[in-house]
Amino acid sequence: MSWKSPNVFWHSSGGKRLQPRSEGEYARQKRRPSAAAEGRGRSERKTPGVSISDASLKAVRAHSEGATPAELLNYLLRKFGMTVRPNHLGAALQRHRRAGQLENRDQRWYLPS
Repeated sequence: MSWKSPNVFWHSSGGKRLQPRSEGEYARQKRRPSAAAEGRGRSERKTPGVSISDASLKAVRAHSEGATPAELLNYLLRKFGMTVRPNHLGAALQRHRRAGQLENRDQRWYLPS
């Protein structure tokens, strides 16, 4: 029994003995996306018309009594159709806080007074 390199891929050709695939055949197979892989691409997503940064400021302005991050996520989804990851929203809010555009009091976000 001889040792085979892991770079050799085997397939069956119509019930006959297993035969090694040619490198070209393997490359062609790798280019074809499987049915499961087709739905995972990011190419179908469209870019938002407004940035997360601008949208988060508008969301805080819309909540005059202050807003929790959960309320902001809900607002962004309803008004802008944006599904934003919580850590990305938090990063945008912190950038605005450092710039002096927002304040965080009692775990709610406010415009500076």
